[in-house]
Amino acid sequence: MHLTKNHLLSLKNVPASLWVLFIVLFFPSVNFAQHQTKAEAITLEDELPFRNVTAITQDSRGLMWFGTQQGICRYDGYRFVVFSNKPGADFPFPADRVLDNGLIFLPDSFLLAIADYQLFKINIVDYKVENLSKRMGIDGNVSFIKMGKAGKVWLSWETDTTQNLGFTDLGELVRVAQVPKIRREFTSLAIDQKGYAWWSTISKGIQQYTPEGQLLRQAVVDSFIWFGTKMFFTPLNLDKSDRLFVFPKTEKKVWTLDKKELTVTRFSGELDDLSYHFLEDNQGAYWFGTRKGLHRYRDGAWTDFTEILNSELQFTEIHTLFEDKSNMLWVATDNGLLKIPIFKELFDNYLLVPDKRWGNAMRGIFEDKSGNVFFKCEAGAAKGITRLNKISGKLEKCHIGGDFLTDSLLLDRAKHFVVDTSENIAWTIADNLMKLDLETFELEVVASLEGICNSFSHNPLTQLPGGDLLLGSTVEALAVFKHSTGSFEKIPARHLAAFKGLDTEVFLPCDDGTVWVGTASKGLLKINLAGQLLAQYSTASSPPLSNNHVLSIHLAENGNIWIGTFGGGLNVLDEKSGEIKIVNSKTGLTNDNITGILEDEDENIWASTYNGISVVKSKDWSILNYFEEDGLTNNEFNYTSQYKSSDGTLWFGGMNGVNAIDPSVVISDNQNPALVLTGIETNGKTVENHFLESTSHQLLVKPSYNYFQFSWTLPNYFKPAKNNYYVWMEGLDDGWNYVGNSNSIRYNKLPPGSYIFKVKGADSKGVWGADELAVKVQVQPHFYQTWWFISAMAMLVLGIVYSLGRYRLQRLLEMERMRTRIASDLHDEVGSMLSGLAMQAELMEMNPQANHSQTLAYLRNTSREAVSKMRDLVWSIDSRRDLVKNLLDRMREYAEEILPAKGIEYRFQLGELDMDQKLPSETRQHLYFIFKEAVNNVARHSNADKVTVVFGNFADECRLEIRDNGCVESEQLPKSGLGISNIQMRAKKLQAKLSIASDNGFCILLRLRKL
Repeated sequence: MHLTKNHLLSLKNVPASLWVLFIVLFFPSVNFAQHQTKAEAITLEDELPFRNVTAITQDSRGLMWFGTQQGICRYDGYRFVVFSNKPGADFPFPADRVLDNGLIFLPDSFLLAIADYQLFKINIVDYKVENLSKRMGIDGNVSFIKMGKAGKVWLSWETDTTQNLGFTDLGELVRVAQVPKIRREFTSLAIDQKGYAWWSTISKGIQQYTPEGQLLRQAVVDSFIWFGTKMFFTPLNLDKSDRLFVFPKTEKKVWTLDKKELTVTRFSGELDDLSYHFLEDNQGAYWFGTRKGLHRYRDGAWTDFTEILNSELQFTEIHTLFEDKSNMLWVATDNGLLKIPIFKELFDNYLLVPDKRWGNAMRGIFEDKSGNVFFKCEAGAAKGITRLNKISGKLEKCHIGGDFLTDSLLLDRAKHFVVDTSENIAWTIADNLMKLDLETFELEVVASLEGICNSFSHNPLTQLPGGDLLLGSTVEALAVFKHSTGSFEKIPARHLAAFKGLDTEVFLPCDDGTVWVGTASKGLLKINLAGQLLAQYSTASSPPLSNNHVLSIHLAENGNIWIGTFGGGLNVLDEKSGEIKIVNSKTGLTNDNITGILEDEDENIWASTYNGISVVKSKDWSILNYFEEDGLTNNEFNYTSQYKSSDGTLWFGGMNGVNAIDPSVVISDNQNPALVLTGIETNGKTVENHFLESTSHQLLVKPSYNYFQFSWTLPNYFKPAKNNYYVWMEGLDDGWNYVGNSNSIRYNKLPPGSYIFKVKGADSKGVWGADELAVKVQVQPHFYQTWWFISAMAMLVLGIVYSLGRYRLQRLLEMERMRTRIASDLHDEVGSMLSGLAMQAELMEMNPQANHSQTLAYLRNTSREAVSKMRDLVWSIDSRRDLVKNLLDRMREYAEEILPAKGIEYRFQLGELDMDQKLPSETRQHLYFIFKEAVNNVARHSNADKVTVVFGNFADECRLEIRDNGCVESEQLPKSGLGISNIQMRAKKLQAKLSIASDNGFCILLRLRKL
């Protein structure tokens, strides 16, 4: 604490003892503090297959691999894939116990594992396992492996009597050295940047070998007695600069070894136990693991992380340490895994009270003309004003001059501070308008604020372009404090009567003399100092705000107005276009209660909220989020507690201290690996793993599959449960769909076609994965959905339609022909007869006195014949007479009607016939009229007395034969009527063969296809 001379003079009447008491009671020490790192455990409850974890490594895609005493498992942040010889394993692995540090990856997707003292090679593309111990003929138990230079793998193995060192390119094994084995298999191996091997054994101590296997140096740097046996074994490790660390068994310290002189030097500090494990992280810090403890050495200082580990997991032994690609430290123990984020510290914390949710609650932050930054704490051990000295970097408690208790109470409700650098004073408001001298810390009450400000309101304060102050707890109480006169000038309220009693929250003055006023319930107002309302934006305006409670306003470099609301997130107003863009928790903000807004030099917007800090990047509007676990003092930030200092540092205060942010450091540090496809399932079956290693393949989905499912991960293991993912099935969806933290999605019965499945994701901070994940998908159609089947069906349908149309047309033509034929038959057959009857009747009428008996007989016969022909015609078209038996009956009737009257006997000789078979009307008609004409010819022109009718199927043809026993001269053949030519015409229509013979009686023979 620094007190000026004026401070001491103002307190000269206070006894020294009381002054010391005041110092102790009211001014507790406050210092810079860093947020404490927290660990997270992964145990059997998180589906870790076996609790005793012995080895850790990471593949090229970022997936974690763990060795346990019951096999190997792969972890993607969500689930484990198990390789074991136990029932229920996802993939078989022929051994159990993986040794400490017994996993390493080769550059070409092969995992080497020491399990049950044998060396195995696992192809992580197809998960095939090869026993290298058998193939290479290793005559003992493998105990250690290390990756060397130029693809060499160094390994140590033991027989009953020897310890051996060698290397291999996974072809042949080259033995480099062999030393006696003494009781135990203790050994340690490290490969330096030149490819030299450093090997520590029980019998020989530390030995150095060239990459070709030549022994260069040997030294014993430590020895100890183990159950009566003297041992020279000393664990060793190399850091990234090739400094060799050795871990003696005789003291709880760490040594470094001079590689030329082979002499040791004690490293700084002392540990809680003997050290067994070593790791140098990507920030250059050293991590040392004892049996039960973890210690970090950085920048000359030791930090003990043992309690942090024990607070999350109870264990009795640490097996190994590993740092992944996203700067997560993994600790393998006999009771599970621990992971500790060891990211670069992004934020400097001030006035932090460790392990407290609410510690020092902050309000105003401001800066004097020298660049010193001041913090106003309204509650907590640091209550009052603290200065961060720019030169020393130390925090200094500021004692406000004058009457100590009175002045402290005067500042108790102060929230807003406005600095006038020309006088190096800070203006603030509580019950009065006050100014604080930032050099002497004297506080002066300038004026009463009765009627202008209310002690229990937020009382915003700002400085206008001319240097005057604008203040007022409500809209109608707005006033300007004039420096030149020291008096207040009220802003006319007659134009603002609609906002009477409306509380103000924040002011933003503009260069043109206008002021933006954020209110508690009516949104954002734009007024001038004449009291005129120029604009209002609220939930009822067009465009609308997302919320009417405005807590913060910021004028961006590009002219946009950023509006922070209480419950509605950020609203970005483009005053020129009149448009408002909403940025809220649905689009990526960590919280919708915006307490402060600042802009960095790259025009990125930083917003403090009730749950962390969000950054809206100017280039692409992507959002980054930061929380307490990222190094912030607290997740809840306070209204009026934000400030951008002259050096570009952003300051945010909350419920437990202040955070100083260098935006260039924080944002440039944000990088994430690419997303990884971890599983494809079709109808409950897992797709072969080679597909997962290369997404250039196309997934073929058979039509029999009811569904297929994708799983993926963002291999950043810091809070994976807070990762966020978006998916897009191109060809099905219109764009990206948010799926939250879910790392899998199932598609059911997609229509056949070509698709591209895409995934993008961001971690808990909002940092996107380096690349989108894309998989081509081809959904195969059922056979009835293929183009050839559809084409065939289309052709078939067209054929059917054509056939139906053609058939209908043919039927219409047949009907038309039938109508024509009926008309023709009626005209030719019946019409002529009726015309003859009419003519005879006219003759009888002209000669009524004559004897007409002969004429009447003619009329009678002709009429009968006309009726007969009409009946034949009707029968020929009657569909009820379509059967074979109907035709046969009609032929018998006609023969009975004509032939017996002429004294002619007849008989029917039938072949094979289906009496119930339907005959086409034309076939029936032609057969009948041919028969009728033949019978008529016999009756009229033949002297026969016997007629034989043969009808039916004989062999492979149908025959109709009318044969008599008479003789007919050529001149007696019929010359009129249908005659032979008509029979021939009908035979042709039946596509039948007609033959007429008269050499032995008269015979008409018709041969046609079988009925």
